[in-house]
Amino acid sequence: MRTRLLAAVACLSALAGCGGAEAEPPDVIVEYFDSNEVANDPFPTESCCEDRRAQFAAMGGPDAVIGGLLSVYSCEEDGVTSCELDAAQTETARDFAGDDGELFGRPILVQYADGDLEVVDLYIVQRSDGDTLLIDPDGRGYDGGLDDFRSGNDLFEAEDWIVTAEDIAGVDGGGGFTTVSAKTTPAWVPWAIGAAAALVALLLCLKIIARLRDHREPTRS
Repeated sequence: MRTRLLAAVACLSALAGCGGAEAEPPDVIVEYFDSNEVANDPFPTESCCEDRRAQFAAMGGPDAVIGGLLSVYSCEEDGVTSCELDAAQTETARDFAGDDGELFGRPILVQYADGDLEVVDLYIVQRSDGDTLLIDPDGRGYDGGLDDFRSGNDLFEAEDWIVTAEDIAGVDGGGGFTTVSAKTTPAWVPWAIGAAAALVALLLCLKIIARLRDHREPTRS
């Protein structure tokens, strides 16, 4: 009886662990500060680590560097457009805001699953009523903020990470920055995987308990 009870407790513990916890985000900012091999880096340095950090300190320190790296900026300055959108991006912007939309740039810092770093340029178009649309390099638009971008983009995988503004489609420059997974799966997928794992674990537990019972009970003649 005691053996079967211990087996049942062990099985329940295994079932409770099905599904797993979400991974802790890496410190992508530290990785950025210590690497001189960042693709599309607006602040490139020939060497890394101490020299790179010294250069960033001269620029005003970590907050100033990250602000300069990831903050939204206007693509229009003195009547000159500084952002180069391709045909797909231009069409998405025009469909949302017409020909009078105001264009902004929104860089994000990406750490891929293999550890490589890249600064990826996104764009924001704002129409006359103040609403905004985020546009990715594929020309896809997102009007639901960061969660919408993470669930809908085809740029990244779930194992990649991004550092970006919490209000990724905001153009007022307020708010902080956050590190999140670059791609999310549909809400039902983790539940389906967890349910399948729990079912397999339950069947194994029942089989183990049945074997223990058969082993301990004497054969009746």
